[in-house]
Amino acid sequence: MNCNLCGSKDFKKDHWKIGNLGYAKCNKCGLIFQCPMFTQEELSEIYKNYFNFRRELQGLECGYRNYEHERSIGAFKKHYLNWLNKYITKESSFLDFGCGTGNLVKLMREQGHKAEGCEFSEEAMAILVEKQIPFWQYKDIDKAKKKYKYISMIDVIEHLENPSEDLKKIASLLEDNGLLFIETVNSNDFFVKYIYKNNWQGISPVHLYLWGEKTLTKLLKKFGFKIIEIKKYKMSGSLISRIIQNLLYYPINIALIFIKKKETFLGYKTEKLKHFIGNHKKSHYQFSFGDGIRIVAQKYGNFNNHSNL
Repeated sequence: MNCNLCGSKDFKKDHWKIGNLGYAKCNKCGLIFQCPMFTQEELSEIYKNYFNFRRELQGLECGYRNYEHERSIGAFKKHYLNWLNKYITKESSFLDFGCGTGNLVKLMREQGHKAEGCEFSEEAMAILVEKQIPFWQYKDIDKAKKKYKYISMIDVIEHLENPSEDLKKIASLLEDNGLLFIETVNSNDFFVKYIYKNNWQGISPVHLYLWGEKTLTKLLKKFGFKIIEIKKYKMSGSLISRIIQNLLYYPINIALIFIKKKETFLGYKTEKLKHFIGNHKKSHYQFSFGDGIRIVAQKYGNFNNHSNL
């Protein structure tokens, strides 16, 4: 097995180990990746009902309880639109690579862009067809006879089986001077590297690669991208939210015993309150300096001229 970033065969096996799930670390470039990696058949099985069923696999949770709620148009508008619009200065062509059920595509079309998606999940593609959102199947994206001014990869690159090959595709799909927006986990965070290690919340059976600022920067430069912005943020929950959860858990739990037949309580839907207390014991706070990362990169030339790490 060769490192997907630098091609080296020199790596430390069992750098992190969680049950049967193992991660290796390349001794040359520092990329962390699953070893052994799931087969295509295993991944296809894992991604069944991925968007509406949160399951436990290898002792870790993966999937969404309700993707349409967690990744709603409102959620993208609240958490991503300002970031995107900081660099998107005019209406243009936009591709969301790994678009899920297409809510970011829909939002960008509402903003006036010629937006499309790209997706590989059959479950998600069925929803895209139902919602009449234009998209490419992942296996057909090479057939796109067009280029995009903007491409986003939000919580996607860690899932890819061959990220170098996919970045090569994306570089070819972008216009010269086009912008690429990436959000992923940041394995370079101090607390991740030295404190949490294999107990870090960023680890998941579907996260085949755990990128950091250094390895992601190397990958982008390898394929002709210039880094415009790097922003680290706290991915693994809010301390204030956790404190509020602790304070409200027992009062809400007691209240629900007496209001089972009511649809709302104090203006809140009882189902949402049940969901809140159901997540209480599962969630836990992890301090970090920034275990999530957002990068904006610009295509500035032929990647063949920038292949040296």
